[in-house]
Amino acid sequence: MVKGPEGEFRSPEERIAALEHELKEIKGRLWCEQCEVPYGAVLSDRDLKRLIENGRVGINPLPNLELGKDSDLGTCKVDLHLGSEAMYIDPTKVASLDLSESIPEDYYEKVNLRKQRVIIPTNRVIIATTQERLKVPDDIIGILVGKSGNARRGLKIEGAPIFDAGFDSFPMLELQNTSGLPLTARYGESICAMVFQHLSSPTFQGYAQRQGVKYSNQTGARL
Repeated sequence: MVKGPEGEFRSPEERIAALEHELKEIKGRLWCEQCEVPYGAVLSDRDLKRLIENGRVGINPLPNLELGKDSDLGTCKVDLHLGSEAMYIDPTKVASLDLSESIPEDYYEKVNLRKQRVIIPTNRVIIATTQERLKVPDDIIGILVGKSGNARRGLKIEGAPIFDAGFDSFPMLELQNTSGLPLTARYGESICAMVFQHLSSPTFQGYAQRQGVKYSNQTGARL
């Protein structure tokens, strides 16, 4: 028997049980049982593959998760592909833009990428979407990143890179050509990648549940 902190005598079995209870409480603060990853962790390829396959992270159509040359799965990211619609500002319709004012949709020209490629002029921005629809739970965010091969050709993935926990839609892309030559992009080609990070706790309200959000359940490129 061992004397406890309050003077009572405790057996070794009671001390072990108390320690196991404390460890369980600590684990509950550091470890997500549902995702089987630590809170705050950037998800590795192993965890991404498992969470995509079990539907915890939704990507539709499913990426190629098999290891090999044509895999969409990186060490800590998943490749996404250019969707079927793009739009760009027609410079003949507007001379300047005001950040405080909305942009009329008739200023934009739309391109059906299933029927034709899109050419991104130098120093211009094209709005597009990914081919994949993304759905993340209320405790995981997506972080959009460019691809090094595209970046070396002058393609920059612009815009807000973080997709909030609870996001459920097609990610919007702002593709900027920073090179001195026009760039050509085609439907279905690998255009960017998504990194996923677990939050420290679930959010109060996921993106899709918030009132007034612009990019939930969208089906094509939009402002």
